[in-house]
Amino acid sequence: MHSCRIVPRLVLALGALIVLAVALVADSGSLAGAARADDKVIAAPPADVNALSMEVAVLRTLFLLKAAPHHLEKIRTQFKDGVMKPRKREVADAGPEYKKALTDLRAALIAGDEDRVNDLSDQLEELAKDDEPDVDDAVEISEEARKLAPKLLTAFDANLVVGYLASYGKDFPVPYRMMVKAMRLDGKGKKPTAEQWKEVRTNVANDVAWSVAGLDLKEQAKIRDEALKLLDRAYGLSSDDMVKQQAELKAAIHKITGKATPLDVIKHVLEQDLAEMISNPRLLPAVEARLQYLKK
Repeated sequence: MHSCRIVPRLVLALGALIVLAVALVADSGSLAGAARADDKVIAAPPADVNALSMEVAVLRTLFLLKAAPHHLEKIRTQFKDGVMKPRKREVADAGPEYKKALTDLRAALIAGDEDRVNDLSDQLEELAKDDEPDVDDAVEISEEARKLAPKLLTAFDANLVVGYLASYGKDFPVPYRMMVKAMRLDGKGKKPTAEQWKEVRTNVANDVAWSVAGLDLKEQAKIRDEALKLLDRAYGLSSDDMVKQQAELKAAIHKITGKATPLDVIKHVLEQDLAEMISNPRLLPAVEARLQYLKK
């Protein structure tokens, strides 16, 4: 039940992974289950894995944006109306190692410890591959967040925005490339089964829609419909027909994705990420935890 959208992460150097655990202790005068980092107390994490994962998503975005206290105060006071109300979620299916790594990553993000964030992000990624946890952490963007995201973007200087974009690395969502890869026009990959294709086509069409159309839901719907039709057309072709029609298919992709310039796509990615963060039901607890840490 994980959200399938790509989320930015730090570009890490190769090397051995060193897992640095955060001891969860109950200290007099501190919250039960709180952790210590650099002699500062970190607020206790939520017990629910879904909530924990959503909180980590907020903290990761703030960390990668290098959000300063004045950014956090602004988010807490001026953007709270965009937060979605909590909804009933499926019970998470995640092992103790995954939950501990997620808890430790939360603490590292709150403390702003880049080395530990890097190590724990890698550990969490490996655990996700091995254990395949089922976490219901998807966030629906609220209507208010669609209005607020462009405003929040202006609060960050260009150097912070550039640094955030760089954190995507090779995973930056480029609409044209997503379509080419899904349609296997790059000559790579195995044709998915009909059941697998249902998920692939939906995820790719959704990502292409918002990256090309931005936060405009009507425009997104148009782009999504065009992308789905083209994806299904390509999926139904034989290998020989795919080769024969390659140029035509690529031209059709350009017609859809070319409606947004590269700068448009960059802007849309930033606004989408900020809209998701604003909508996240764990936004305010995450912001408060980081502010508390910085003030102590």
